[in-house]
Amino acid sequence: MKTRLSLLAFALALGVLRAAEDKPTFVINAFDTPEDLKKLNWDKENLEISVGPRTVTEMNNVLKYSVLGGQWPAINFHVPNIPRDWSKYETLSFVAWTNSPCGVGIRVDDEKSFNYNSRYNGGAEFQKGRTLVQIPVQTIARSIDVTRVKMLAIFTCEPPKGLTIWFDDFMLGPTQTQKVDFIPYHERKDLISSLDVVTPHLPMARNLAGGPLPVFMLTAVRFGREVPEMMQRMDLKVSQLTWDREWGANTWGFGDFYGGRGHSADCALMQHYLDSSMQGPERFGAMMMYTPLGWNRFTESARGMIVRRVKERGEGLVMVFPFPGDRDRPWPEDLTEVCALIDSSTDWLRDGCDVRNANEGRIEGRRWVKTKEHPITAGVPIEALPFKGMETQKYRVAPGAEVLIRLESGEPVLAVKQVGKGRVVTFATRAFSLTPLMNSPQSYAQKIPYRFWEAWYSLANRSLLWAAGREFKREGAPVTLKVEGPHADEAFAVDQWKDAAGKVTDWELRFTPPSADAKPVELKVPEAVPAGQPIAVSFRAPEGAETARWIAVLGERVDGQWRTIESIPIPSAKGENGNGATVELPTTRFRQYMANIRVEARVDGRLVAQGKAETIVTPRPVWDDYEVHTWLEFGLPFLRDFEMTRMREFGLTANTSGPRDDDASRSLLRGGMRVHGCGFTQGLHAKDIDAAEKRYRQTQDRKFLIRNPSYGDAAFVEKERRDVMESARQISKFGAISMILSDETALTSYTREFDYDEHPGILAAFREKLQKRFGGIAALNDALKTSFKSFDEIQPPTGEEARANRQFGLFNEWRAHNDDGWTGAFAMYGEAMKSVYPEARLSVSGSQEQAVFNGIDWAKLTPTFGAISGYGGRFQELQRLSFHPGGLRSTPWGGYGRSGRSVDHQLWSSLAMGGSGIGLFWWYSLRNADLTFCRSGQDYRRVIAEMRNGTAKQYMLATRHFTPVAVLWSANSQRAAWLVGKYEEFKKVEDEALKALYAAEYDPYFVSETDVATGVLEKRGTRALVLPMTLSIGQGAKKGGLAVLPALQKLVAGGGAVIATHEPAMDEFLQPAALPADLKARIAMPGADRKRLADALAGVAVGVPYTERPAGLFQCGEEVFAAYRVTLRDRTVYCFGADCPPGFEERSDLPPQAALRLHLGRIIRADARADSSAGGGATAG
Repeated sequence: MKTRLSLLAFALALGVLRAAEDKPTFVINAFDTPEDLKKLNWDKENLEISVGPRTVTEMNNVLKYSVLGGQWPAINFHVPNIPRDWSKYETLSFVAWTNSPCGVGIRVDDEKSFNYNSRYNGGAEFQKGRTLVQIPVQTIARSIDVTRVKMLAIFTCEPPKGLTIWFDDFMLGPTQTQKVDFIPYHERKDLISSLDVVTPHLPMARNLAGGPLPVFMLTAVRFGREVPEMMQRMDLKVSQLTWDREWGANTWGFGDFYGGRGHSADCALMQHYLDSSMQGPERFGAMMMYTPLGWNRFTESARGMIVRRVKERGEGLVMVFPFPGDRDRPWPEDLTEVCALIDSSTDWLRDGCDVRNANEGRIEGRRWVKTKEHPITAGVPIEALPFKGMETQKYRVAPGAEVLIRLESGEPVLAVKQVGKGRVVTFATRAFSLTPLMNSPQSYAQKIPYRFWEAWYSLANRSLLWAAGREFKREGAPVTLKVEGPHADEAFAVDQWKDAAGKVTDWELRFTPPSADAKPVELKVPEAVPAGQPIAVSFRAPEGAETARWIAVLGERVDGQWRTIESIPIPSAKGENGNGATVELPTTRFRQYMANIRVEARVDGRLVAQGKAETIVTPRPVWDDYEVHTWLEFGLPFLRDFEMTRMREFGLTANTSGPRDDDASRSLLRGGMRVHGCGFTQGLHAKDIDAAEKRYRQTQDRKFLIRNPSYGDAAFVEKERRDVMESARQISKFGAISMILSDETALTSYTREFDYDEHPGILAAFREKLQKRFGGIAALNDALKTSFKSFDEIQPPTGEEARANRQFGLFNEWRAHNDDGWTGAFAMYGEAMKSVYPEARLSVSGSQEQAVFNGIDWAKLTPTFGAISGYGGRFQELQRLSFHPGGLRSTPWGGYGRSGRSVDHQLWSSLAMGGSGIGLFWWYSLRNADLTFCRSGQDYRRVIAEMRNGTAKQYMLATRHFTPVAVLWSANSQRAAWLVGKYEEFKKVEDEALKALYAAEYDPYFVSETDVATGVLEKRGTRALVLPMTLSIGQGAKKGGLAVLPALQKLVAGGGAVIATHEPAMDEFLQPAALPADLKARIAMPGADRKRLADALAGVAVGVPYTERPAGLFQCGEEVFAAYRVTLRDRTVYCFGADCPPGFEERSDLPPQAALRLHLGRIIRADARADSSAGGGATAG
């Protein structure tokens, strides 16, 4: 562009409409000429930057950004080319064009920004074509001081070489509106809902007169099943936008587009799609929407087109719980115009992405009342809805609107209004999508015994049909819809009116409440019983029913189907002493985890009294097969049982639940899934670390180096111990198979470098430990090269101080002490749990890699765990397999949108690395909103089925025999590398060394410095030890030392090999120390080069003795089953292959045909169990 005037002249062609002229604007760079490149800096090694037309036919100049390489190639704008003060501007914006979907990071620094946490970090996702990016300055101001801006950076993350993006119009100013070309729905990162998954329903308006109604529906990721629920009941042609009010569901809710739909406050993609649909060529009969983040987060162009579609085109609009989204502001005029209910208190956004409930106006649990006859409400039995579990927001009735349903207290629930040519319908029902919040009891005793949601979806569909201007006709006699099988519901019937062609012109939903003639009976049952133990049921018969025929029924539900376990007559309801009856119901034949108990009385076959209850049949926390769990989330609450059926069909065996969330744990057991307790403490997360680091850097006051909370605080530790004991006691009744303390824990945060924890209790324990280790201060000074006069005056240095003053030794001891303290915290939690729940398996989720400041050293930490749902960075799984004494149950995290053969690789390699299952993040990224499985979900389901057929169990029963090649994990060397500024190199060399070993077909294991010093190399028969950038070797010569060096000398003297990528130059106290000349001469130092490392190992006998010989071939029809005797080291087993399902049998003393029968028997039993868990054998009733 040549001038701002030319920008405005081409505004429509470029798709940018002029914003209000009374708001300030600053053009950062419009790239009119190549001279404008002087206003920015860029990564010249990794970017090629130029200014010119995007195509030869265009007149407008833009910035061309072409990637040559690099990890984060960036363009940067600095003051004075950007204003220092952004506070008077509304929005930072720019335009981008791409030839394929991609994204950029957006960073803004103020004058005090010094790291990731002290600057604004955002991003934008681009679709093919043009994208207008707008970031409210208010959003940026939540992270930095926008009156003191220093830099703006735009960058890509690990982009492919050759990626090209064109940028234009970087500016600060008012929010702009945009024109968006229509994007076909199949090209969007969104869902086209299908009817592939069918739930029980009444097809009230299928075969609809006038044909399927074309509608636009804005639904949620979590609750988007509501769209096919409506489609099942009425013919709809749906154009769908899926936009959730919970940002995590938007970001990670579709496995096929995982992480590609924006993040946190970034909802640009959904805004873009809404603009595309509203500005596009489609004609809708009606639109049905909610406002996920508020109406104000719709672009002005989309809002304008919604109003225009209603007023000028006559398209209907059904709004469910509309709200603006900004507190302390009046309702916008355009929202007021298209709503029949207005001026409510609004739900509002915190931090740009966290939707908070309105502070006032929420009304709970009140009955609805119809106010007048109207086609929308005709034949809808609203009395069937669960009002006690529903919420309504208080609105004002818009001028000209009429209320069709109100609360019993008078507030409007549903109103309609004519707006221009179109009809609008507005619901005041509080909702997180299009379906109202309808929380109803899930327990057997209290669950509503009919599908109350049929009434809502009838009302919703009639609203759409009326808004679209379709005519309801009731000519002739109605016909009752015939419904059979799982779709039938005794409480409902549907009458339909049809035209001459047999098309439905209207319908009525009739509701017959279940009979309340039977008197209620209160049953007293235990909350839980151990599996196999009887359930004692006691009750008092209601007056007049003592002489009836009483019976106690014990049953279980499998996929919604009832299975009777026991039916026991009760001789007398009065009991022996007239104090009521007691009956014991055996659970020895139970296969599920929740017992349903029904006691009923009949007179002449008529039910006169009934009581219901449920008791947990606590499963034994045995973990002997491949377990699969997700980070638990649910969709529509009334479809929870059905969704758990889908979970089991997928292959889930368990799920996470809060330790005191009895409702969620009960739901899991009802659904046939076991429980992983999750979230026992928040103490493993440092509070306010950002503020503490900032204040410490400003003041250098060491009080900011005290962690909050600190495990040096005895009162805090005692409170944590008590709390965790109580949580463990509470969840033990559910038979939790693991106890996940928390997620993504660290002494600092992730791998953050901050000098926690200088709590007085931690410092005192540190001084005490040093005194115990060194005996006297002179020995400590000699080892660490310090000059303390007493242990009491020891003050550990920070990392910066250690680097500046060369206090390597004391810093090393201090960080090792904090690692010990972090391990001690986990040990404390584990002991507390086991004191009340001996079977507890301590676990953690989202494990972090070992780092200098985060407290994590897997050599120390691993033995505290009984289970773990970890991440894999820096060979964590191999570390834990190497350092655990045995029996660790590992379910590493998977999912994250992964699909294709990478899923096979992940699960099989994890299994071989000691995996006992898989944790999948998260359920929403495995199933689509319509409850079909996405590509990622389908691939995980396929491989999980392979694991669950008995193969994984056999791996779990096996012992992994490593090649006798060990890799030294040296925490001392990691700290030494950090101190000399080579930490990143240390990690890189570690990575290259392990990969080189794998490439050379070795299967190594880790050993720690303590392992080496205590003789583990000899115990494990190690023939070679690899030292990846091992800068420190313990010599053991001084008091308090660690004798690693003598173990290395013993290894090479026995014909073994020591191979180092770097020459060690420090002792265990990180003081200069050369290797003895004779040992140095015998250590190979090939660096991390793969070929040289393999050559260094070639002369060492490091293989595992292995022999294999055929034992028998068996003809099974057209298939051939092969049995082999395999000897690995000194252990012989049978292995089976060819056409036989793979596996092994340890009884090598048996003849091959007997071993094969045992093996096939296990496979058959595993298949039978799988069929059983999928609902085999259940009967309706």
